Amino acid sequence: MNNPIPSNLKSEAKKAAKILREFTEITSRSGPDKIIPAHVIAKAKGLAILSVIKAGFLVTARGGSGIVVARLPDGKWSAPSAIGIAGLGGGFEIGIETHLLHIPSRHCPGCLP
Repeated sequence: MNNPIPSNLKSEAKKAAKILREFTEITSRSGPDKIIPAHVIAKAKGLAILSVIKAGFLVTARGGSGIVVARLPDGKWSAPSAIGIAGLGGGFEIGIETHLLHIPSRHCPGCLP
């Protein structure tokens, strides 16, 4: 499990690389139907890679951290920026969940062509 508690940018970048590998390499746990195809990442204008944990009993709390990168006009990736996520919820819920998120973006209105 990846630690969703933020520490420093270097460890966030290592964690993001590990998560991205888990989403893109076929292993015994993830067959071809469970990975992100290479062409999706190749066409992405940006990537957000997060590790999130959610826990609660009636009231839930959610928190996590990760990085965001954007594709530069020359086709290379930008330096990573750290991001965090937090939230509260309510309802009849009991338990703990962890999520690994990889969010490719093909739309970037503020980016150069």
